[in-house]
Amino acid sequence: MNNPMVRADLYNYASLLDSLHSMWQPHPSQKLPLSKVFKELLAFVFLECGRKWGKSEFEAYILWRWAMTRPGGYYYFAPFQKQAREILWAPRRLQNFGPKELLAKKPNDTEMRINFKNGSFIKVDGSDNFDAYRGINPHGIVNDEFKDFRPEFWVAMEPNLASFKAQAVFAGTPPEVENEQFENIARESKLLGGYFSFPSWANPHIDKDWLRNKRSALYSRNEGVIWEREYGGRRVFGGPGAIIPMFDRSKHVIPHEQIMDRLSKDKHKLIWLVTADPGTATTFAVLFSAINPYTQEIFHLDCLYIEDQADTTTSRIVPMISEVREGLYPNWDGVIEWTQVYDEAATWFCIEALTSFDEPFIPTHKAQNKKEDGLSLIKDQCINAKAVLSDRCDKLAWEIENYVRDKNGKIPKLRDHLIDCWRYANAAAGLCLADSPEPKNTKTGHYRAFTVEKDLEAIREEIGQVEISETDFVFPDMEFTQ
Repeated sequence: MNNPMVRADLYNYASLLDSLHSMWQPHPSQKLPLSKVFKELLAFVFLECGRKWGKSEFEAYILWRWAMTRPGGYYYFAPFQKQAREILWAPRRLQNFGPKELLAKKPNDTEMRINFKNGSFIKVDGSDNFDAYRGINPHGIVNDEFKDFRPEFWVAMEPNLASFKAQAVFAGTPPEVENEQFENIARESKLLGGYFSFPSWANPHIDKDWLRNKRSALYSRNEGVIWEREYGGRRVFGGPGAIIPMFDRSKHVIPHEQIMDRLSKDKHKLIWLVTADPGTATTFAVLFSAINPYTQEIFHLDCLYIEDQADTTTSRIVPMISEVREGLYPNWDGVIEWTQVYDEAATWFCIEALTSFDEPFIPTHKAQNKKEDGLSLIKDQCINAKAVLSDRCDKLAWEIENYVRDKNGKIPKLRDHLIDCWRYANAAAGLCLADSPEPKNTKTGHYRAFTVEKDLEAIREEIGQVEISETDFVFPDMEFTQ
């Protein structure tokens, strides 16, 4: 510290920070992620936070502090350019955030650019303008609501970070549906120690009564998912756009062993189904289910979800199906008869499975059933406790949670391979919501018990007759003797 140049640099740095902090101070929950940016210099810092946490001010602080203290080019991106202007530029949040005496000239409203006397600049734009940012050399970028970014943006931007080992900060509310690019960045940030999740109420300046009223209003409208995600900062899927909102992991998913114990005593009166939704260029999905035709319950026991195209051939899939089938009940006595159905659009799979493996599959006849009707039945099964998923069916649960209508209110042809298998299984088993009475004698169709006397008792109950003699009923499959 005896070096006068070092002392001068530190004094100047401290003076710059004092001038910035005189205009804005981070609250306690903002200080830890800021230390990851400015003290540990992490490559990725990732925040999932609730509304009103103070995200915009947090991002503006990072941009100003970078530009004030480290000459270079710094960028702020929102999902769309128009959105970036409305969030940070039009309200003049960014332009007025720090000391104006550090600016080289008046901020450029057309380009949404702030130039500093030290040669730094801050540029504001949207991910929809991704082609304009191929080959730039940023020193740091802030990505606001990254979950809604154009996927092409990060493909174009990520290589640019290498030139100056630029830091990247990501902040926003959690996604409504799972987003692979978002998940990858979050995972990398966790490995680096730069991942954070904060609820709205981590901001000490927010009105707690306002939050309580908002929570009460959302839950009263059965929109608790919105509260948990948008204000709690928790990654929960669904909400108003959810197509199967009544599905709940805590209610519908149970341990596999518990399901198999429950089914073991009734295994020979169940319908056992393998349902395949073949795909070579996309996902190949297979669902293994057991259906009780008398209670109308459906039990999803396991699934295959193959996304690697090298593994979606019939020669790879059929042995996998056999292995899963045989592994479902390794300790049971007797043989379970399986019915196997497939999406008839993939005739090639049926032919190859039969000719190469002697495995028969029958078509779903899906064209005879409307998709909306099939989805309505799935919803009713969830509501009426007729659907049970094994914890092995995580991909099915994932699809349901991410099955959300698009911006036009349409049902997307996306993330629905196992959901389609569920629809096909329902149709193949002829399921509906009306309970079917279980016959007391599945062999002859008559109500049978262990003795003639008990048989007569059962019949008396059935027809409401108080007195009945043996000659009132003839048993066609046995000789009656006194």
